[in-house]
Amino acid sequence: MATANPKASRPDAGPTVIYVYRGDGHEHPVDADNVIHLGGNILSNPLKINEDGSKHFELDEVINEMEMWGRLNKTAEKKFKHYVLSIAPEDTGKVNVSDWMTLINEYMTAVGYGPDTKWTSALHNDTTLGHASNETNKDGGQHAHIISCLVQPSKGNQLVKTSLDYEKGWPVMRAFELRHNLRIVATPGSENDFGYNFTKAQMKGHGSRQACLDNDWGAIIRARIKNLYESDGKPKTIKDFALGLAKRNVSLQAVKNKDGSIRGVNYQVLGFKKGGKKMDSPMISGSKIKGTRFSWPKLIHKEKMNYNPSRDDKYIGLAPVPQRMTASFKVNKSQLRSIKMLGSRARTKPIAKGFVNLSFCRTKEQKTIALMMMAVMDLLEVLFARREIEFFEYTLHEYKEQTTEYDLFSEPLDIVNQIESDTQCNVWKHLTDDGGSGGTDIDLS
Repeated sequence: MATANPKASRPDAGPTVIYVYRGDGHEHPVDADNVIHLGGNILSNPLKINEDGSKHFELDEVINEMEMWGRLNKTAEKKFKHYVLSIAPEDTGKVNVSDWMTLINEYMTAVGYGPDTKWTSALHNDTTLGHASNETNKDGGQHAHIISCLVQPSKGNQLVKTSLDYEKGWPVMRAFELRHNLRIVATPGSENDFGYNFTKAQMKGHGSRQACLDNDWGAIIRARIKNLYESDGKPKTIKDFALGLAKRNVSLQAVKNKDGSIRGVNYQVLGFKKGGKKMDSPMISGSKIKGTRFSWPKLIHKEKMNYNPSRDDKYIGLAPVPQRMTASFKVNKSQLRSIKMLGSRARTKPIAKGFVNLSFCRTKEQKTIALMMMAVMDLLEVLFARREIEFFEYTLHEYKEQTTEYDLFSEPLDIVNQIESDTQCNVWKHLTDDGGSGGTDIDLS
């Protein structure tokens, strides 16, 4: 396994150079004997040998040289960058110093550094502490630090563009794994990857990567998207994606530009149990969930989900949807007591002897029809002790008592889809966003 972790840009080179070579502020003790100076394309060599044969690092020349190149750009604030390239503990020993130098040179070229940009690097042989793997959440193995100056003298001292260095570097890491027979991992952003790299500030704020996961709504949403992909397969349409998330209590809400086009998409966890309480998450943009896969443009162009406004808009909060659905069931007294004991999302109201109306009220437009059907399934399970019910006949009462009859042996969700396709333009058109005075009764017998 080989991973790359670009850190945030920074205004000074000195603290990072000291952090890498001497360990000041490092997550684990840095022993000079475990640090190998690999160098780069600067002149300074910080390695010094003591009389007893031990070594130490004198860093002033390295820092001064890096800062000198940084001063060529007079306007930018953050002109230095830090990268960490790592392999798994079980792969230590498969890669020698020369291999590391080759990897670092290939990586720096891939992320945009030319021959006139300045950087230096060091290899850490300490393989038991610190540097947790973002893929396994376990202590990492041998790893290299790179400190770079972003200034490009050949391009008018403009800075190297780093916004995509995370994505640009991964093909190099995959090739390195193959070349040295290391364990292969999924590239972040690929179809099989649902991971996320937390920043150092996030790690320190929560204390560990696991604590970050436990306190991150995005991690919960990514886990539920992963479950959707693994259980149902990759969704083919935005509607399928929204319904699949709704089954997992995640709401999908699109955001429009002034011209009516879709600008982005937000995700929200609904009814999450934490500390004995139920809560909803804040709305979180797709770019923060995982910008390489689950922002609106990536859903369409990378995940290849088809978007059809007439079909999909009501599932992502962009079109009026029914505010109430009422289903009439014939029940006995025992079943009625069971319904009341369930405490379901459904409200019961006796309408005639032997019947009960189950009304489903929508209070948030972004909730999808699937949430209502989850409540229906809960009730059916209580009434009939199973979730799969054969509906021998159901009658759909349209507005002004127009009636359409069906005689089907179908799954409940298939029936709902049929109702939707048959009545999309008729039955619900009289309903208004504020609840209106209309209603739709579905009699099941």
